Amino acid sequence: MSVRDFTAGTYPVVKSIEPAQSVKAVSAGEITLGTILLAPFVPGRLAGARLPAYAAALLGLYVKTTGMRRPGTPSPSKDGIALAKGSWLVGIGLARLFGQASDGGSL
Repeated sequence: MSVRDFTAGTYPVVKSIEPAQSVKAVSAGEITLGTILLAPFVPGRLAGARLPAYAAALLGLYVKTTGMRRPGTPSPSKDGIALAKGSWLVGIGLARLFGQASDGGSL
């Protein structure tokens, strides 16, 4: 199963993208987000605003994709652990967005 096929079950708009293009788009998005988070000249709040949006998309896959959770529970199955970790990204992003800057740095 391709990345596109996996995500298309939750996000149908992805079906219109070629499989190779979808992988490139996801890769470019992740690299861009990582760069924004690590760049010292990007304010922490601005960087933090991007992370919860990305993590929410991962959590959407976790919640809506069959087999990612144990039946009848919100706990992840073995296959869903990687996507369930998106909840940590939401917390980190919200902390960067709403937390106080301690020394004026971007973190």
